[in-house]
Amino acid sequence: MSRRENAVRAALTLALLAATAGGCANPQNDAEGAGMDFETMQVTREDARSRLQQIARAVEGTGLSPVHASGRWATCSDDGVEWQYEATAQLDADGPSTGVFDQVVEAVTDLTGWSPDVTAQSTRSTARGTWEDVAVTVHAYDDVPSIALRVAGPCLPVAPEDRSALDEGDPGSQELDIGAPDPS
Repeated sequence: MSRRENAVRAALTLALLAATAGGCANPQNDAEGAGMDFETMQVTREDARSRLQQIARAVEGTGLSPVHASGRWATCSDDGVEWQYEATAQLDADGPSTGVFDQVVEAVTDLTGWSPDVTAQSTRSTARGTWEDVAVTVHAYDDVPSIALRVAGPCLPVAPEDRSALDEGDPGSQELDIGAPDPS
């Protein structure tokens, strides 16, 4: 990780601590309506993308095949001021994905050191946890041969004038490389 990324990560951590300390420390409540700067938001995007790619590589030994991955900015507040970057991936199994769920969770645990909250319902198993400052979710299904991965960066306030710049001219979903074969 570069010095710039470390510095931005440190500033981001301090901002998150300040925002959760209580009172009106949330930048969206400032008189100017300021939010996180554009560079900080781009670092959170790159971090979520990189973490998804690392997880996809870590679970390769479980017999899953990468199919598709994408990422997008999503609002995480009712007023549309806070945004986070979400990176998602689909990995296919040879049978019901719940058959490899425990192996996938173990591989993610080995990589991240997380202690996930695991729930099993009648047709779906889910593991949720955090890896440093990102949320990680793994879904497996009895009736679908796919594992769904989701990595979401922190929810951060974005100044209205910076919102349109987040996508850098690529609104909507961006394709991410996780080693999936080219569909063409």
